[in-house]
Parts: sequence; C-alpha cells; structure tokens
Amino acid sequence: MTRDASFKKVVRRHAGETGQRYTEALTDLQGLGARMHHEPVPERLLAHLRDRYGIDPVAATKLSVHKTYVFRIDRDDGSPWVARAFPPARPRAGVEGDAAILRFLERQAYPAERLAVDDAVSDFDGSAVLVTRFVEGVQLPDGAAKFAMMGELLGRLHALPYDDSAGRPGGASGEDPSREGTPRQDLLAALSFLDAVDTKVAAGERERFEQLRNQVRSADDGYGLPEGLLHGNLLHAPDHAVLSEQGPVAINWKASGRGPRLADFAYLIWGTGSSTAQSFDICRRSFCLLVAWEDPAGKPVPLLVLRAGPDEREALLCGGHPFFASRAGRDRIVVLLTDDTDWEEIRELVTESYRILAPRKLTARLD
Repeated sequence: MTRDASFKKVVRRHAGETGQRYTEALTDLQGLGARMHHEPVPERLLAHLRDRYGIDPVAATKLSVHKTYVFRIDRDDGSPWVARAFPPARPRAGVEGDAAILRFLERQAYPAERLAVDDAVSDFDGSAVLVTRFVEGVQLPDGAAKFAMMGELLGRLHALPYDDSAGRPGGASGEDPSREGTPRQDLLAALSFLDAVDTKVAAGERERFEQLRNQVRSADDGYGLPEGLLHGNLLHAPDHAVLSEQGPVAINWKASGRGPRLADFAYLIWGTGSSTAQSFDICRRSFCLLVAWEDPAGKPVPLLVLRAGPDEREALLCGGHPFFASRAGRDRIVVLLTDDTDWEEIRELVTESYRILAPRKLTARLD
C-alpha cells in the first residue's frame, strides 16, 4: 500500500470515529499545524490597540510560557494590559464567551483577571483579540501551600451559582482551536494529533502507537458527572495562576465553561504534583513501573503499576486498598506500597505481569 493510500485509510477511519465527512476529516488532519500555531507581529498589534482603544502602547512583550500570541502591553498612559490575539481558527464567539465569563466572575468577586475595557474583544488580522488588565504577581510557592491555594481557587469556582452568561460548555483545553467545549473535545483533538502522524510511525513503534490510540479512544470524558463552572486548565504555572498582593489569581480562561468538576480537579492534581518513574521492560514493553509520586506535602508516595489478567484485576480491585485502577490501561493495576505491604504477594504479581508479556522461552525459565 502506498503512503497516499495509507493516509486515505487513516482519514476514513478518523472520519468514522469523529462523525465527520471525509473532506472534513481531511481538512482536520492536514490543517492541524496551521490551526495551532499563530504568532502575531507585535508592532501591528500595538498599532491595532492604539487605533481601536485610543491608548498609547509602547511595547508588546511575549508573556506566555507556551503561547506565542499572548503579550504584555506596556503603556505610556496607564497600567499594562494583556492582549491575547488568538489563532484565526478560533471563532470570535469563543473569545466573546471568555469575556462573558470574566464579567460574571467580576460580579461574583472571584479572584480572576479583569477585562481591560467593557468592549474587550476586537478583530485583528483575521483573529479575535481579548484585552485584560495585567496582574502583577509572582509564581505560586511550591509544596503544600501551592496545593492549598489552587484548591481554594477551584473550590470557590465550582461553588459559584449557575448563570446563563457563563453557561457555555467548557473543560477542553483547546490546544486545537477548532476543538473547544467539553473534555470530549480534548479526546477528539488527541485523536487528530495521533492520526495526523499515523503514516510517519516506524514499524517498531506501531504497537505502542496503537495502544496509545486505543487508550484515547476508550478514555472517559466525564459525561454525566456533577457539573460546575470550570476553569478548564488550572495549573500552577504562571500561565494559569499568579500570586498577587491580594492573594492567588486565576488567569487564562480560554477553556472555561460548564463541565464535569472532576476534569478541573484532575488538572489540579496533575499540575501540582510531581513524580519520577523507573520502568522494567520486556520486548520493549513495560511489565513493571515503579513510580515515586510526591504528594502535596512533599512526601514521596511509592506506587507500582503492573499488568494483570481480567479476572485477577477484577478480584484485586474488588478488594480495594491498596489496589487501584490504572489510567495506563484496562489491563493494568496500581499498587500503593506501604509499611504493611505483603512483599510475597508483590513478588507473585510482578511475576505474573512478566508472564503476560514475555515469550514462552523466557517464561519457561520461571517454572
């Protein structure tokens, strides 16, 4: 099969799994890079803001750690602003939705960045621009204090009353500007990322690639779980929250909207913790992963991720602590290692995990 024929097959599969027509799926995959990358010319942005708002901007400095379209705007006639000139692929309606949510948060006295002006959304070179006031502050502290601050921001946000102005679907980080809304859109975007490189995957990596793709396809999007107003991407990095003189402030509300509260909590846990891992492989696949996770208090928590057959996995999970389901796949189990760990049971579980992956000539040596 030629590379062109292989790609057409990938497009047809992508269309079927995302509910798109073939031409839509083709555009989705081929235009991915162009949709995601956007780098406005700072001088043109300054001229736009000067003409649009009558201010005297003197410098546009890239502000975001990850996004090339976020600028600090220093002014000769007032306090600095932040200008986000989003990629043209992001609809203006989405940016207007950001502004509506920021107005709601201000009415609720929630600690978020504030709009710079009432009419905070404008059109510039084919993209929509949102202007907010720059929040003076520093990065959040490490350890338990950071976790407590982020948890308070999240708890207050999820407790806010429902309001139609902040009722759009939210929770997807929107790395692909054409995929905004609930966390389901993040999963569809992830499929696009994978399918866009499908024909470039080396033969030796094909199995691992398909495993990852299947994990994305089968991932739970949180539909039906309790909902609230989400930030959508509340991490500890300065792109998402800063510590001002008045306390922690949440910024960057592009992914905000109504969605499953658990999605926000998952981002917080992932963004405020850290881990190191050691994988033990057979045939280039992991049968045992030892993870040292750092909890909010800075204490290391050792975890073991193992393979398990369906019946054994179900039995272990039914027993509860110290066994937990793994996000790495439905054929794996997580074991929390403590002072009370039964190491003979661990030896048996590691051995069985090895047997699942190892060739017969190697497993025969265990008998």
